[in-house]
Amino acid sequence: MTEKQLIQKYQQILNNLFLNYQKNINNKKIGVLLSGGIDSSIIAYFTNEYFKNPTFFTLHSKNALDLEYVKILNKKLKQKLIIVEFDENKILKIKNKIIEIIKKNNLPQEPTHISIAGGFYLLLKKAKKENIDYIFTGQGPDILLAGYHMYEKISLENLNKKIVDDISLLEIDKKRDGAIADFFQIKLINPYLEKEFIDFSLKIPPYFKINKINNEIYEKYISRKLAEKLNLPKEIIFRHKKAFQYSTKIRKYV
Repeated sequence: MTEKQLIQKYQQILNNLFLNYQKNINNKKIGVLLSGGIDSSIIAYFTNEYFKNPTFFTLHSKNALDLEYVKILNKKLKQKLIIVEFDENKILKIKNKIIEIIKKNNLPQEPTHISIAGGFYLLLKKAKKENIDYIFTGQGPDILLAGYHMYEKISLENLNKKIVDDISLLEIDKKRDGAIADFFQIKLINPYLEKEFIDFSLKIPPYFKINKINNEIYEKYISRKLAEKLNLPKEIIFRHKKAFQYSTKIRKYV
């Protein structure tokens, strides 16, 4: 496929998925977990297109990096934005509960997983108070579309093989996020983890995953080109990958 054809296919898959979501969960309260990165921003765009009045939730702490970008995106999408503030004391209060949930679901008890689960816990706790029924996330492309920095060190000819090897890590992420969602009795929707998108992503040539834009190397290249087509803000399109636990600063408290 050409670049144009890949972008069209990418967009069509998301359109089809969201048409199906709209059909099955219409008239429910919808939320989106938003970091201001390329993945969640694209999901927010499609949620905004297919559902009336979705609520955006973002996590914020002192010196965190995401809120600036979330506000830039929401200036375009113009939906209700709820900022969930946290500090070290809030994390300490919920840490034992997070570890309990992780243990119960046989998940890795590592600081990274605990910190990510802690962020999810705070966001979904607030979503529950807002009577949200379904939450959309942007989970998936960090592996499927070579978002993590480690993939830049791998030759393009071996990139897709490495991604296939790493798909099992997505199952752990999905199980962890799902465990928190189940705790709050909220349904979690991960469009990028649907079979249609996973199958598509594994067929994307590696140079459409890591490539140059304006002479600078970008991960998740094809997502950025789709975002250009959707007219998302340039600040979002050209924001490099920032891991959730670091961009929110939650990792330093765990």
